[in-house]
Amino acid sequence: EAATVSRSGRGAETQANRSLEELKDTLFGLELRRQAGTISEEDYARERGRAEDKLRELVKG
Repeated sequence: EAATVSRSGRGAETQANRSLEELKDTLFGLELRRQAGTISEEDYARERGRAEDKLRELVKG
């Protein structure tokens, strides 16, 4: 049973790591688009807000 708990714990950790990696990529892409001037401030703020909401969800677990 301990092995099962350990494996499921690792699975959750792996999923969280993947989600954080995706979030990092999203934020990086947003910043690049902002610097390049290819996204409006309104769209940037909306997308950044979505990313921040997702981060809060990940932190809460």
